[in-house]
Amino acid sequence: MRGESELDEFYLSRAVASAFQFRGVLGTHSHDHPGGTQVLPVFHLLDRGVDGGRPGAGDAVFVSGANPDHLGWPMVVERAHLPAAEYTGYGWDFDPSGEQVAIPSSPESFEVNHSQFNVQRIYVAFDKPCPESIAMPTVGTRTTDPRLLPRITKFPSGELPRVVSSVSVGSTFDAQDGEVPLAVVDEVAFGSQRFLMGLPATNPPTHSAGAQMILAEAMDESSETMRLAPTGFVIPGGRWGGTRGVLGALDSDGGLLRIGNEILAYTERDADTGDLVIAPDGRGLLGTDPQPHQPSEVVTLMEGWAVSSLTGGIGPSDSNLPLESATGFGTSGTVLIGDELIHFTRQRRGSLEMPRSGYDADDPDSRSSSDDGGGAGLFRGRYGTVPSSHALRSTVIGFPFRYWDRWAEQADAPEMSYFGFELEQPGAWWSESFWDSEPATHGQCHLGVLQRTDPSVPWDADPEEESDLRLLLQGREGDESLPIGVQSQRIDWRVFVRYDPGAFDPTTGLSHGWKETPRFKRLGVSYQAPGLVLRSVEQ
Repeated sequence: MRGESELDEFYLSRAVASAFQFRGVLGTHSHDHPGGTQVLPVFHLLDRGVDGGRPGAGDAVFVSGANPDHLGWPMVVERAHLPAAEYTGYGWDFDPSGEQVAIPSSPESFEVNHSQFNVQRIYVAFDKPCPESIAMPTVGTRTTDPRLLPRITKFPSGELPRVVSSVSVGSTFDAQDGEVPLAVVDEVAFGSQRFLMGLPATNPPTHSAGAQMILAEAMDESSETMRLAPTGFVIPGGRWGGTRGVLGALDSDGGLLRIGNEILAYTERDADTGDLVIAPDGRGLLGTDPQPHQPSEVVTLMEGWAVSSLTGGIGPSDSNLPLESATGFGTSGTVLIGDELIHFTRQRRGSLEMPRSGYDADDPDSRSSSDDGGGAGLFRGRYGTVPSSHALRSTVIGFPFRYWDRWAEQADAPEMSYFGFELEQPGAWWSESFWDSEPATHGQCHLGVLQRTDPSVPWDADPEEESDLRLLLQGREGDESLPIGVQSQRIDWRVFVRYDPGAFDPTTGLSHGWKETPRFKRLGVSYQAPGLVLRSVEQ
């Protein structure tokens, strides 16, 4: 109720007012109003529940028309009321003492059906006149997209722009001169939500694109399954339902879902019952924590993420990642399995693959030239993560990255990434070398150089066992160059980057080393060599 009643001691007047429902209705009371008092209209909105939004007193809102380029008028809600199905009525009676005085009846109050007002509408009034008369939808309007209807919105409404004519990257929002914060732009991706597009009763079909599903049964932090409403969904404007199941639009091989503050992965779904099987490692993914969830919570499919599951367990040295489906992963890239980041360089028969080293990581005594044979996968445990075993049905997530981490110790493969340099000088005595770099901001990745003075020594040999192959992790010894002291016809270098443990933090995401790389500036070498006759002519 708003205000105080002035009729509590006037029982007949109170009874008449409650019967007529003319003044002091919808939770207010009748009062005197002096001349000149402003009279504002009251309008009603369809009650779409908590998902459709309910205005309240004091809300700062925008009133927008149905025109897509309407900017909206800023207004403040003075009063908003949703009538109950019943209201309190009052009775009266004559004073039994014989005096012509009204007294309360017995019982004094009772409940009356609220037939004078539509209990499925919210009655709203602003604190001042709206500068523009906003027309209501015409009879026969079939659109369900709120952005194409007259409406009231309150920040943050989640409403997306209806008309976007241009995009500016690296400048101000209007592509004019101005200060722009220093930032690294990896890529600009324009996503297009397709999930549940064209559901029944929605118009235009794009209105239901990206619709959310509804949790049907409670879950705790350890639940291994979840049940969703088979036909219910949430779109801007409220909750809807239909005869067609919504879970059939989910990928059968798995995907990522957001519910509350948790991201989880499913591996199987039953479109008829609404049941989903959660992956063995599928709770609290991507830096979130497992949480309990209650019925009616909305569940969002994280479109744009390539997700599948392993069809077989893998060990820490395996180079083949067998997937339920490799659709969407591309021909090369990075995936996250558990806490491990892995590069792959090709797809074959539904699996993600990488080259193998020429020795087996599980057998330290095996040493041979790299031949993509029976050794360990070269690109396991990227960005300082640890190569691990992963069980059947483990979730495989396509993961964005900025720089490749394609260097591997004691390996040689065309898929590896490095700067290669060489210098040929017959009979040269190579005395010393140096290299300079600019370190990364967070210091969790470093440059290294593999130096070879004998071309017959394979690049995947052990530097500790081959004197003509040296691993240089510092560009100088103090201020001095690095001694070489070798005579040969040629010298080669491979400049690479390797990441420290902890450069990637799968739990909290607070480590940024994996998004950086040092900058290589220069490499120099000093040598002495005999003179050469390049051309001679006898006269």
